[in-house]
Amino acid sequence: MKKIILTLSILIGLLASCQKEDEGGKQLPPEPTPTPTPTPTPPSPGTSTNTTQSGTTTVVAGTPYLISPEVGGPNEPNQVYVDLSTGNTKVVKRDAWDIALYCGDDFRVIINPAIGMAVSPTHLTSMTTSVPKNDFLLLNTGTGEQSSQKPISSHIIDDPRGHLTPTANEPGSGTAIAEISANDSENKVYLMSMGFNISTVTPVRGSVNVFGDHRGWAKIRVLREGNGYKVFFAPNTATREASVKTYTVAKDPQYNFIFLKLDTGAKVEVQPKKHDWDLCFTTTSGWFSQKYSFQNSITFYPDFIVNNLLGGTRATFFNPAASIEERDKLYSQYTFENTKKLNLSAERYNSQIIIGKNWRNLIDGGVPRNIYFAIQDGDGNFFKLKIKALKNDAGERGYPTFEYQLLK
Repeated sequence: MKKIILTLSILIGLLASCQKEDEGGKQLPPEPTPTPTPTPTPPSPGTSTNTTQSGTTTVVAGTPYLISPEVGGPNEPNQVYVDLSTGNTKVVKRDAWDIALYCGDDFRVIINPAIGMAVSPTHLTSMTTSVPKNDFLLLNTGTGEQSSQKPISSHIIDDPRGHLTPTANEPGSGTAIAEISANDSENKVYLMSMGFNISTVTPVRGSVNVFGDHRGWAKIRVLREGNGYKVFFAPNTATREASVKTYTVAKDPQYNFIFLKLDTGAKVEVQPKKHDWDLCFTTTSGWFSQKYSFQNSITFYPDFIVNNLLGGTRATFFNPAASIEERDKLYSQYTFENTKKLNLSAERYNSQIIIGKNWRNLIDGGVPRNIYFAIQDGDGNFFKLKIKALKNDAGERGYPTFEYQLLK
């Protein structure tokens, strides 16, 4: 049975390398725990955020809302986008797309981290030269265990922090496919591991099984086309022009990215408009430590939460409480006044993985940690959020539930 296996020693290392929480959680004055009130679901739950005018806020300040993203159970087949200002969600199969083309000022391409894709550059510019496969790009082995010893400096995945541009002295940062140059000769062919199918095998209760069979090998080359892109795609062994598919994609400034399915050239609706989502529940490739370190290595995570960094959403969390009950008490005491102590524009918050894997216990992955989060969206709204569950009543993973409030 294919599943992710992490040894206890690695998990302990993960815990040691977790990002340090904000100190703000220690400064809250003690107050009585309020009487619990029923927690409503947000208005129009489960609908696409694109049905609401961008920038609209429909949730009521001070009212707790409960959302259960439709991740889809222990195979975690879905990515779920959440807009906190409306409570709207959008569900997308995580294998529905292969690459995404950046709609901002520069020209960047990302690969799908939710299915474990990886790439490696060649010296070629010709799409009709055969490129041998390279098993180093596989993020999963034939027995279902994660491959090991892949340093982040190999740069076979995109920077999980969401940084598109490389950072000086940080090999492996930025996009794995180099910025698309205006000089065509500088844009090389890349060998591409197409990642893994979504598993359909049910794992042991309380566990996850996210990797199915490997989806094969391909090669890709991307050029600029006006203010858009021209994408060339073929099997890695193709040597004939007839085997090469060519797609032209225009940028759309309403979105962070345009998403593409490479075998068909179909443009896939994945992320909502760039100001219409805040969080994404997903699986993803990433680093053992969420902070950059040259000694860090690549791994793959289920039960991951990404914030919309490019859309302006930033997040932080506070020191773990002694218990869930204590966490809930601190959460109830956290108000808009407390957010004035935060400076989420600081560089330390320049990451899309602040929530990431930090919300769950890494020794027992089915248990949320005793922490809560403060989130600011791209429109300047502040929210507080806590995870209430990762499993359903039957003890099956892939059924998260969280509560949040708009702070005013």
